[in-house]
Amino acid sequence: MVKVVHDDVLEMGFGSDWPCNALIDMYARMNEIGRAREMFDKMPSKDVVSWNSLISGYSANGYWVEALEVFREGRLSGVAADAFTVSSVLHVGGLMEDENGRNHARCGYHFRFAAFVFLACCQKTGKRTAWLHYRAQNFELHVPVGNALIEMYSKTGSLKNAILVFEHMRIKDVVTWTAMISTYGMYGEGKKALRSFQQMKETGTIPDHIVFVAVIYACSHSGLVQDGRACFNQMRKEYNIEPRS
Repeated sequence: MVKVVHDDVLEMGFGSDWPCNALIDMYARMNEIGRAREMFDKMPSKDVVSWNSLISGYSANGYWVEALEVFREGRLSGVAADAFTVSSVLHVGGLMEDENGRNHARCGYHFRFAAFVFLACCQKTGKRTAWLHYRAQNFELHVPVGNALIEMYSKTGSLKNAILVFEHMRIKDVVTWTAMISTYGMYGEGKKALRSFQQMKETGTIPDHIVFVAVIYACSHSGLVQDGRACFNQMRKEYNIEPRS
């Protein structure tokens, strides 16, 4: 089936980006990142979706350094990054933190990396240095970008920066709240996690099972046994969510 699709794309030629982009994404999902790269390299012209597909493909297959290299290539070629590009690259930055909390040997410091991403991607806005310090109050964060930043900062030992990003976001989805609650849990701030969970419900955001896992983890990590049990009961009785193995 894959060969049929591939042959059909080749018959169509490379006059259109979208079928090639679809093939890159398909090969990446099949863990055939080499063939995804081959298709990418054969394209005479590439749009931002082409670059995003390859970046996310490398990231999903664990080739984090290669994902950053593709991002760098795209910037050098003059391709304007979009919100998906930024969130994908920031997600890679978070993944490149090893289990002992040390930076990956080839990635450098994450904060320098984050600065590079935003100095590059926000260049056209004129907010080069202000963005990283969250002083540009009129610059609205895209939700996926904010979520990725919170995740990255939580994994690189900067609770303060994770909170700054969270507070700067005008729009928050359930993933945003989950990321912040999980971050509090990682740092043993169970009461703050519970407070965020309550604030989330007050905004009308419906919690899912992932949020409850994050809240219960935060409670257990902070010695809040009774609160954890209360959340577990709430999950089942109020939201009809059953525990998953």
